Amino acid sequence: MQTVNVDLAERSYEQFSRIELTQPFERSLPLKQDAMDAAIAAMEGLVDYEVADVTAAATFYIAQTYMNFSQALLDSERPTGMTQAELNSYELLIEEEAFPFEDQAIAVHEANYELMLTGVYNAWIQKSLDELSSLLPARYAKREASEGPLPSAAVYEYTVPGALDGTVLTIAEIAPVSGEYQAAFVDATTLLAGGAHAAAIDKLTYLTSESPMVAASYINLGIAYHETGDLDAAAEYLQIAIDLDGAANNPVAYNELGIIFRKLGRFEEAKASYQAALATSPEYHFAQRNLGILCDLYLAELECALEQYESLSAAVPDDDELAIWIADVSDRMNR
Repeated sequence: MQTVNVDLAERSYEQFSRIELTQPFERSLPLKQDAMDAAIAAMEGLVDYEVADVTAAATFYIAQTYMNFSQALLDSERPTGMTQAELNSYELLIEEEAFPFEDQAIAVHEANYELMLTGVYNAWIQKSLDELSSLLPARYAKREASEGPLPSAAVYEYTVPGALDGTVLTIAEIAPVSGEYQAAFVDATTLLAGGAHAAAIDKLTYLTSESPMVAASYINLGIAYHETGDLDAAAEYLQIAIDLDGAANNPVAYNELGIIFRKLGRFEEAKASYQAALATSPEYHFAQRNLGILCDLYLAELECALEQYESLSAAVPDDDELAIWIADVSDRMNR
């Protein structure tokens, strides 16, 4: 039933979006407006079901309907026979008509964001967040960072950003790693970097069976499954790596697991995973960044977000993006 309702929202939007604004405007504009009103009415009816997935999907498509109407006005066919001055005036008029609909789209997408803060998270809410990242980048365009696959099975090295002495964190693999194993591990990592996920997964799975105590292979296997979209398998293998390494754990595993937990809507577990990465390596900037974003966008814990952003900014003071994020969070805290 939920799938049927979501399909209805999508069909309503698609029927509306196919109508273009062409000249004569007096004919096409009312058709587009009537279709918009009908689509929004249909989708608002779905919101009344008060089922989380249906509500989020309908809300997303309502916002997209407003955005489509705004863009349709901006892209509409212009009248012929105008002087340049008349055309300039017409352009200004079109923009004045279009931008309020964009503002409505933003407000409706933010309704989905507010729904998330009540404890609901699904693909439709993330779609709204993705749209908001384009519409309000200073507020919403904040993406998690992954260090990527480990290049070595034997040792992990991490250079602390901003460290004048070139400080490097080094973690040796607890289990023994032969030269043959390392060569096979590098082959698997090369396959993964090249997008050959199935082949990389096969080789890494073989390596875990050959030497089940080497954590690095489980970490890269988790990353490989993450890249295929199999988040449950990714979480499973990263957790195995964490359990193997114990107190000497590589922070990459915790950071990658935090990203996966966030994508699964398990925000508190994501927070704990990032904090665990920082407990092992306090200056690990990937986890600092990701914990800040989690607290900022997904948990609305602004003090936590600001602490992480400012700590990271101290290490990389020339990062203009971080400066924007700090200003945004500070502004919201002072309202």
